[in-house]
Amino acid sequence: MLFALRFLCAMAVTFTLSHTVVLAAPAKASAKAPAKATTQAPAQKLPWTLREHYTFSGGPLRLDYAKDNGEWRIKLFQEDSEQARMNPDLILKEVRFSIELADGRVLTNDMFGAAGETFLDRGPAVWEVAGEGTHYAIQFQPLEGLSVEHAVTMLKQWNFLLITLKVKNISENPISIQKIVTAEIPAGSLCGLSEQAEIGTCNMVFRGGHPVFSPEGLSSSLRIYDPVRQVIVNIALIPQGKAASGIFSTRESGQWHGRIESDFSPAKPLAPGASLEADPLWLSLGTAPALQDSQYSYLLYHFCKEGTTLDQPRAWVTVSDTAGLSRLKSEAGTAAALGITHALIPGNWESKPGSLEGGAPLYPRNINEAASALQAAGVTPGITLDALPAKSGGGHTAKSADGQLWNNPCVPEGKAAVKDRIRTLYSKGFGFFALEASAIPDDVLLAFGISRAEADTAAFSAAVEAVQGTKAAVLPAAASALPLNRDAWLAAASAAARIREGDIGIAPVGVLLNTDQTPDFETRLALQMWPGPFQFVDAPSGSAGRFVSALLARPPFRARPQDPCRTAPLIWLTRAGININPYVGEAIMQFSGASSWNVSDLECFNATGSLPVVWQDTEGKIARHDGVVIPAAAHATTLGLLNVLPEPMFCGISGEPMLGLYQAKKVQWDASKKILAGNLEGPFMKDAVAVFYLPNGMQPRSASLGGKSVRPQVSENWLLLPIDPAGNSFELHF
Repeated sequence: MLFALRFLCAMAVTFTLSHTVVLAAPAKASAKAPAKATTQAPAQKLPWTLREHYTFSGGPLRLDYAKDNGEWRIKLFQEDSEQARMNPDLILKEVRFSIELADGRVLTNDMFGAAGETFLDRGPAVWEVAGEGTHYAIQFQPLEGLSVEHAVTMLKQWNFLLITLKVKNISENPISIQKIVTAEIPAGSLCGLSEQAEIGTCNMVFRGGHPVFSPEGLSSSLRIYDPVRQVIVNIALIPQGKAASGIFSTRESGQWHGRIESDFSPAKPLAPGASLEADPLWLSLGTAPALQDSQYSYLLYHFCKEGTTLDQPRAWVTVSDTAGLSRLKSEAGTAAALGITHALIPGNWESKPGSLEGGAPLYPRNINEAASALQAAGVTPGITLDALPAKSGGGHTAKSADGQLWNNPCVPEGKAAVKDRIRTLYSKGFGFFALEASAIPDDVLLAFGISRAEADTAAFSAAVEAVQGTKAAVLPAAASALPLNRDAWLAAASAAARIREGDIGIAPVGVLLNTDQTPDFETRLALQMWPGPFQFVDAPSGSAGRFVSALLARPPFRARPQDPCRTAPLIWLTRAGININPYVGEAIMQFSGASSWNVSDLECFNATGSLPVVWQDTEGKIARHDGVVIPAAAHATTLGLLNVLPEPMFCGISGEPMLGLYQAKKVQWDASKKILAGNLEGPFMKDAVAVFYLPNGMQPRSASLGGKSVRPQVSENWLLLPIDPAGNSFELHF
């Protein structure tokens, strides 16, 4: 059991189980049933020393969870003493919850706590994704017709917690829910951190199982890291597709304030007896940041399976809404010469929403003519689409005030209509689809009884099903465009890198370019980290065009951030957990400004339990780093990593970004013939050198590149082999 658990109270009798339970004699019950709950201000809360609460532990951190009102806090471990009980070393003083009704009323956790005695039920939990655990659920007395269950789930095999909040309408009338705030962190609640502390966010939300990056949008996770005080906290959302969920964070008078909410706008009506659950909160304490990030991404894979997109375009060109097909065709031809193989018709093409006919004079009425024109320009045509407008009415539609018909994608007939809309466009020659946020009005959604997020998720589900079995991709439309700025692209790459490993389709990010603009070395690397599509409004030209051509000539780096507590991480590990080959090393890319780091915090250490060898090419000589702490980086630096085996290993291409590991193919060790062989697919830089590690006492009998015998340079445990910039196959015989 990875999280220890204790149940505490003021006056106690102790007994021992697999965890420690300390129980108080119950307070004397009232002779009368509690009166009907009201929304009056609750009485002042008791101090924590007098409140029944559970304590969960993770590393040096402790999470206290109060039974009386579901409030929780995080503190650092202290040896038990009166001083520690009265003045705990707090990191988060208090975290609350609330429920906002459609009429504007807000019901807080304190109000529910004041409504009457709460009950805490502890029982087994089985979660399909993560296995068995224990569920600690607080059941509150009804308030304003609502019954609320607030719970913490602790899993046996995972070192994180889940916090859930479920609302049930127990009245005789419908009640509409606007928002559920799962965690409200008041200004001043975050405390006790050193000046070296970092608070980072992952600026990503989800549409239909697809991550959407937006630097100005909501965040999906909040990371608090303080190496001085040994504080590592990660709080994140697990999207369910029924609410627009996210993390808001602001500063008020220099104090940080945060709110994690599930927004069911325009409102979610609950019929009598119906329930509604906020998106679960995932919380990890005390675990190395990279491992926290890895575990969270694992869960996201399972909740984003509908977003699986194997054939995701690398880049596409589009034009502004005021331009038309002739301009797009011209730009597509220019873009194709740069390696941009897709072109997207923007969202203003439809003459009347739902008609699937082009609007003159910008687009032909028969929109298939536009697809054919783009194909003739040498690109795959795509189209931007609002999935929900309807062409004709029925029981699955509703009409807005302007006379427009809209499909309800949450009923079978409406879903079929959305699928037919996508299939018709696919049959006209379109090879990918960018779904924009629907313009469906709130009053139509209220008539359907669904939230905007619910409609969006159902629309994506229908669209994905419509092209199932084809190579057509369905992705969200771009929500942001970034300048050529290193940290902006590192933040974007950090948000999406891990989840793309599971072949989840990523929403595109636009690239803001000037004709004569080219990025510096570190910014080029940052763009190479981005695993999703690039969107270009008009084809790049001049020096910017040459840069884009070089960018797209190489595949994106498959890398993971190792300091994800930073919004723009500066330490990246390539290949960890991605098609692992024991005979191929790994690489660390440190961007300038990276802090010193401990080798034991890397994912490859967490996976193997042994420290890897760290090496670096210094002026043509291989130098091995001794010790476990790697110093801060004043400039961009690439380091090699390897877990020593009894057999030789390919370590990388010296001088190449990320050591060119993503260009090493089919590296294999033949134990019977004692041959290490593989393919190194260029392009590589001039004077590229392949680096191999030789276990003690092992020397090659011969070496060949492209079938031709060569003489390698051998020094101690290292073998260096100059290779052709176009690439080579290699064989080392031992």
